[in-house]
Amino acid sequence: FLIELCNKSLQKEVNNMSQELVESIKAIGKLQNKTLREIGLESGVGENAIYRWNKNEPRLSTLKKVADYLGVDYKIFLP
Repeated sequence: FLIELCNKSLQKEVNNMSQELVESIKAIGKLQNKTLREIGLESGVGENAIYRWNKNEPRLSTLKKVADYLGVDYKIFLP
């Protein structure tokens, strides 16, 4: 029971970090007049990829592509 509770808690924490990541990308994109869809397409990660990051963590290489496209250091997106 305790392990199951810890796993659920950890998953919730990962989901919160993922949501914060997407919100950070959205905020930077807004400053550049870009939508998440445009950022995904133009960075080469796919038009809906960033939306999926609310549920699944991106690979570091994928995150770097988005950061490079936005002109920021990828480390600002790390927890």
